[in-house]
Amino acid sequence: MPSMILMKGERRSRLLGYSFGRATALQTMNDALEQLRNQLAVERKTRQREIVVELQETIVILTRELRQARIELALRDVLANAESPSAMVH
Repeated sequence: MPSMILMKGERRSRLLGYSFGRATALQTMNDALEQLRNQLAVERKTRQREIVVELQETIVILTRELRQARIELALRDVLANAESPSAMVH
């Protein structure tokens, strides 16, 4: 009978060791997952900032092009409405 108790105790010890090992592995995986989630959040914020900068640069370029187009249209209107130099001489 004492050997039977030892067997049960040994089995219990193995099960506890297995459970502890499994719990440790799960905790390690959970920690790694949490670290990856935090890293992803940081990268998303960084990428969002990069996107905002890219959009701001695009807005600046488009605004500059719009101003240039307005100037060209105004100049065309002025030239179209101006009297011809030959008409001014006569």
